Amino acid sequence: MMRYFTLPVLCSVFLCLFLLSCAGLEGTKEESRLYKWRQGKTYVIEESNLMPEGLRNGRLFLFRNPQAQSVTVFDLEKQKTYTFKKQGNTPDAYPFLFQNMGFFNDTLVAVSHISKLLLYDYRKGDFATSIPVERRRQTFAPFLWPRVIGQQIVAIDPPQGGWSDPQLYQQNTPYLWVYDLSTGQAHWLGTFPEEGSLLKGGKFYYLNAGLYLFDGNERYLYVVPVSEPLLVIFDLQSKQKVAVERLPIDAFTVQTYKTGSTEFIIDDYADLYLTSRFVRVQLLGKDTLALIYRKAYTKERLQQFIKEHPGFPETEQPPLFYGMVYYRLSDKRVVLNVDLPEDIDKPVALLGPDKLAALLSPTEESEQKNHSLLKIYTLSSE
Repeated sequence: MMRYFTLPVLCSVFLCLFLLSCAGLEGTKEESRLYKWRQGKTYVIEESNLMPEGLRNGRLFLFRNPQAQSVTVFDLEKQKTYTFKKQGNTPDAYPFLFQNMGFFNDTLVAVSHISKLLLYDYRKGDFATSIPVERRRQTFAPFLWPRVIGQQIVAIDPPQGGWSDPQLYQQNTPYLWVYDLSTGQAHWLGTFPEEGSLLKGGKFYYLNAGLYLFDGNERYLYVVPVSEPLLVIFDLQSKQKVAVERLPIDAFTVQTYKTGSTEFIIDDYADLYLTSRFVRVQLLGKDTLALIYRKAYTKERLQQFIKEHPGFPETEQPPLFYGMVYYRLSDKRVVLNVDLPEDIDKPVALLGPDKLAALLSPTEESEQKNHSLLKIYTLSSE
């Protein structure tokens, strides 16, 4: 049967199998040059100004439009765009959208309100139902990134307080809300800050402290702080923390500050570019965790950009560059380390071990048509 496959197909198959097994590759800079991203098909999403918020079953993409405060789902198989807006003050409406949304199933999108999850049928934009949420403390903030993993709804409940306040790091606050759909019971997991974190002890802080990304399966949940290469693993059956591991990602830069001080390297906004940030955590198979992160600028490079672009930060922003690593869970090794294509605007998700979906930078034509362009890239060996 092998003789009926062309050489490019065979190379793609072997690379896919290799990346899933991730055997024998240490992920150095030299080895990353052995791989190249090849451009594939481009899809038109009939909505603009999109921020990626999730992927389900390898075909349903979830986005939010922060300006319009609307929800968009793009079905890759049908090449169809669904958009709805339910912002308001009524019981079936959300007050705002800001990373407080995720897929509930193939037809419902969950949007977190302060004391409930609102479920909407994205195909028609109709409100379906709500799930009450009992909060552990008085708050005006919704859960972040609520979505179903296995038989659990998982969401982030960030600790509240000023990043520079040392008291924020002395509270040992749970930050994960896990709701068992089979029993209707809620569980609170995690301890902020975790053991091994740069935040432990309250001497230092970094921007976006308390925000986490996650992915998992029926058994395990893998959680990563957005601004620190740390992996926390939970057993979803026993609802116990099973491991905290430092992720060996040399190119991930963490800019820390002393607590109690509000001094920045440049200023509070510009400094966001001086630290790396995870933008996507995705489980591939059972043993490989893919982590996509935004690369940090050096102080000198950022200052040069600001000097040459007087419209910063209102109208001119530095271009963003991304890296990706595959971390093998069984032996705690980075087994692939590559840069993402420089022509992308925002990485969205992986559609397999060798396929990346990403939003392209808007063009004058796409903005006039109120469209976004989603391109597929394939990772191949040189």
